[in-house]
Amino acid sequence: MGTDIKSFLKQQGFALERGDLEAVAAVFASEANKALQGESSSLQMIDSHLSAGRGEGPAHANPVIVVDAGGTNLRVASVRLTEKGPVFAHVRKSEMPGTHGTVSADAFHAAIAAEVDAVRAQEPQASCIGYCFSYECRSLPNGDAELVAWSKQIDAPEVVGQRVGAELVRRLKGGVLPIVVLNDTVATLLAGAVTGGERYPGQIGFILGTGTNLASIENGTIRNAETGECDKVPRTACDEAFDATLPDTGAALFEKMVSGAYLGGVGLQLLKRATAAGLLSGEGLSALPALTTCELDAFAAGDSDPANPLSAAIRPEDAETAREIARAVFRRAAHLTAAHLAAFVRRSAEADRSPVRITVDGSTYWKVRSVDFDGLVRKTLAELASGIPFDVFRIDDAPMVGAAVAAERVGPRIV
Repeated sequence: MGTDIKSFLKQQGFALERGDLEAVAAVFASEANKALQGESSSLQMIDSHLSAGRGEGPAHANPVIVVDAGGTNLRVASVRLTEKGPVFAHVRKSEMPGTHGTVSADAFHAAIAAEVDAVRAQEPQASCIGYCFSYECRSLPNGDAELVAWSKQIDAPEVVGQRVGAELVRRLKGGVLPIVVLNDTVATLLAGAVTGGERYPGQIGFILGTGTNLASIENGTIRNAETGECDKVPRTACDEAFDATLPDTGAALFEKMVSGAYLGGVGLQLLKRATAAGLLSGEGLSALPALTTCELDAFAAGDSDPANPLSAAIRPEDAETAREIARAVFRRAAHLTAAHLAAFVRRSAEADRSPVRITVDGSTYWKVRSVDFDGLVRKTLAELASGIPFDVFRIDDAPMVGAAVAAERVGPRIV
């Protein structure tokens, strides 16, 4: 990287140093403490009413229907938890309702119910539903959850305030089934806790895909921190400029700095500023209205697909400079992720500094190609974790596995 690029990235806030990251970790620790003490905080620390139960791997006599309402996709399947691991069948995948335009509450719940009915028709022995719902909800003792706010640009305003489990169940044409609703971070933590988790007194469930969030254990119960909502991490002019173009300006501010729904837009702002600073030539970027994270990552990884808008917007002689600037967006996201995790690794370690398992799910974490995202996170986290041992663990379809575990563990009721 040339000196000019280094200076530019430092000036723009995309070359974070150890002190910057320690300050980010301190922000998350402080906000978590405030939330747990009932003080005003941008974190929620929502009680899931579930415990981790490390190493208690349940086995189902009957299949469970699992629903994964994620940031981009809706997945429904049947799952049997066996001693050899989860067995999936009848997997259905579609777009989340509300992804492309406003939908009513009835249309939202009916679309998900139709997918559940389709799986249930093939698994008539299904005993219950584990519903992984990846948005800010207030978990209820009866296993349901009430939606507090949308994120990830889902447009279904009538659903806010509703009990999503009850609304789904009453639209099932195949008849009522017991259900338990849980956040995807809680589900991911549970999946890790029952898969060799007995060796790890500390447990974290972490998501970095379309959005980001984290769950950890506080006094024996799993809490959904809603860390994507943190508004105390210093933002750059690029973050603020991109946020101003979004319909939910001012919301989910940390999520918009690190996750897949937003890194493309942040990167476009940074590339335009690089042009203004004279690091890139031409005016192609000025006419580019939007950029996806996948497009930014592919370009930064060296792809020369002519269909990528950056291929036409950036002159060939500027391509390597532009790629290095684009990679800085993903490096910053990895470093912020490590600082975010460090705060909760420190919280999760017991007095004897026992090891912490971090079960990670999400396409941004595992599928970015332009940088070694996982490697950057591990290296930076090792520097920030105060010597506490940790393991970054991956389970395929962790939110769905965890939803099945919760359904078995809780003994879900008809809500």
